[in-house]
Amino acid sequence: MDRSDEKVKDIVDVRNARNLKDFTSDPGETLAAYLFTDITADLMSKWLERIANVSRFGSAFAALAGYRGVGKSHFLGTIGALAAHPELRARISEPHVASTAEKLLRRRYPIVNVLRGTGTTLLDEFRSAAANTFQTEEEKLGETLQSIFEFLNAAASEVPLIILVDTSMDRQNRVMRDDGSQLAEMAELAAGANIFIGVALDDDISGADGSNAAISARFGIDFLEQEHLYRIVDKHVFPKRNQKQPVLTDIHRYFREAIPDFKWSVQKFTSLYPLHPVILEIAPFVRLFVQDFALLSFASDAGRKILARPANSLIVLDEVFDKTEEDLRKSAALKDVFAAYDELNAKAVSKIPVMQRLQAKLVLKALLLQSLKGHGSTA
Repeated sequence: MDRSDEKVKDIVDVRNARNLKDFTSDPGETLAAYLFTDITADLMSKWLERIANVSRFGSAFAALAGYRGVGKSHFLGTIGALAAHPELRARISEPHVASTAEKLLRRRYPIVNVLRGTGTTLLDEFRSAAANTFQTEEEKLGETLQSIFEFLNAAASEVPLIILVDTSMDRQNRVMRDDGSQLAEMAELAAGANIFIGVALDDDISGADGSNAAISARFGIDFLEQEHLYRIVDKHVFPKRNQKQPVLTDIHRYFREAIPDFKWSVQKFTSLYPLHPVILEIAPFVRLFVQDFALLSFASDAGRKILARPANSLIVLDEVFDKTEEDLRKSAALKDVFAAYDELNAKAVSKIPVMQRLQAKLVLKALLLQSLKGHGSTA
């Protein structure tokens, strides 16, 4: 590869990616910051269609599965914004979604935003959210799911009620609960009523037993694959100059020849460039411990810093490590991991000749991040 005169800035533009941490407080901002792909446009149209049909056919239940950080919370927040604020529907930039949104009633749909992790149980969180929506005391809703739905049915109007269940981004720890049976019970109690329930599932459903079976029996489950993040990065964060495609092909060939285990296709590499594809794979595991780590805003910020570097420069794992180390160290679950990291850094890396020490430190950082997947890593 002889592209010594090429810089990253000659190949891509870097666009800003807003990092929203609350998708309910400012519905207009939530919609404006949502980046559509053909995948999410189809999904959102499908969900809006379901909501529009509740008035005619009765209750509907939908769940969105996918890895952490893939965009489930923003998706639910945008659904809620469009349903509760009819004036925002004219601002939809995606034609397919805009067309489907016209099928909604020209009224404000009441939204109950249930945030998992804000209470002891899903029941507590549901009761608190319902009381907040209808501006009443929680005691009036009773102590069971059935009593809450009895209250909601009594308070309902001809406009369908929308219940959105997501995991709070403000939680201090992971939600270590099995809420599948209670979610299924909520759907059972809402069956036939003027109610739509939408749920963001924390992880993808890999089986059909236990709580997964309870959810899949009641909810239509859609999957938001990581594939759509490739399209978002390519279209909205790092748009490429068309005439530079041969350069990207050469850069990909360079990495394939230099790194035998470089497994990513030229299409995936080109979509993410200058973001190393491994970052997309490790991001969900970083999110397990750093809930507010936002891949797109990280990529945008890091991309600006390397614009003047040679074209074969990539945003790599050590930059993710530097961005998240402070928060990762706060996790009790990673105490032993960082103890091993610090020991290796002090006893091994520090003894490596100066010229190779930086490279060794980069490898150590990458190994730690790779270990977040739950199994060992080697270099």
